[in-house]
Amino acid sequence: MDRNLFPTWILIVSTCLVFYSCSTKKDFKLPNLEIREGKAILSGKMTNFNPSGIPKPRRLSLSVPHPFTEEWSYMLKTEVDSSGFFSFEVPLQSYHAIGHISPDFRNYDDFDVCLTVGEETKIDVVYQEKTGTIKNIDQINNMGLTSVDLIKMDSIQEEVRRFIFPDLRELHRAPARFVKQSKVHLADMLKELEKDTILSEVAKKYSEIELKLLMLNQRLLLYKIIMRSDFSENGEPKIVESPHIDKHYYTFLKDFKLNDPQYLYSGVYYSNVALHIISDEIFNIPPIDATPIDQWLKIVKNSTAELLGFDEGLFYDLLAANSYAQQFNQGKTPLSDIQKENINNYFKDGKAEIAKIILKKNEEISKLEKDK
Repeated sequence: MDRNLFPTWILIVSTCLVFYSCSTKKDFKLPNLEIREGKAILSGKMTNFNPSGIPKPRRLSLSVPHPFTEEWSYMLKTEVDSSGFFSFEVPLQSYHAIGHISPDFRNYDDFDVCLTVGEETKIDVVYQEKTGTIKNIDQINNMGLTSVDLIKMDSIQEEVRRFIFPDLRELHRAPARFVKQSKVHLADMLKELEKDTILSEVAKKYSEIELKLLMLNQRLLLYKIIMRSDFSENGEPKIVESPHIDKHYYTFLKDFKLNDPQYLYSGVYYSNVALHIISDEIFNIPPIDATPIDQWLKIVKNSTAELLGFDEGLFYDLLAANSYAQQFNQGKTPLSDIQKENINNYFKDGKAEIAKIILKKNEEISKLEKDK
């Protein structure tokens, strides 16, 4: 080879390698979520389940996110038979979902499950015979999560939260300093999560979503509540006057990119962010009542778009849906005919599944009203 061409050859090969590495880099995240009203089937077995000493009923609780109907965590229960078999029929509001199962009896570990609308998920949870600790989970439809992820995600998130979250007495009372401290603590939590060697990269991405929403729900959006409580020298809480804040305080919302559909996997916290914005008097958002949704959203966007960093998309649909959900959950009041018309007029075509979700919930509320 001509020695004069050698540097050029090296440059070409290096460039090709860079482009190859970029093009083959995996996108470590859960499948993109499609809003879908439907049901999933979960059938499973608790291998090495020992029913002796556990009084009946031996129940499992399954919680799944229902972000469009203001349900903190939609909960189902089923019984485990003496051989360890169990099953659930699970209403969902998105095509994929991650559910969490907790045995109602002692000494058996919790675990997560992956669910898909219109499909049956089969799972075998293998416990240690004497301790009730999970040894392995065999699930085919795992959405990129490993057996270890399904067993360990919640406990590792808990460890990260406990390691990083400071005592509330350490927080600065000035709003700007409070936000700055909170962002630093979030960054520290995410760094600690990244150091973890147990979870897969997909599970870490899901945990990152959970931790971001946790910081919003348990810290940044609770500033006024947290600041009303101060602590005396002996650690006893006392009520104090909280510093004044206005809408400018909420400029941090833009950093969280709340239009990201991956947040739907954490419906518990995601819908709570929407509810806070709807309910906080600082934003001055009126109840939706009989107002057409597009007109109501003009008011909402006028108050929030600059703070959120966008003026259309999923999060605004979430705000509208949860405004109707407030009516269901606070007053147990069914929708009026004009409200149903407004819902069908706005949530149509690509958004029709949201209308189905709201109207199905309305049927449940109407039935409760009739059964009174």
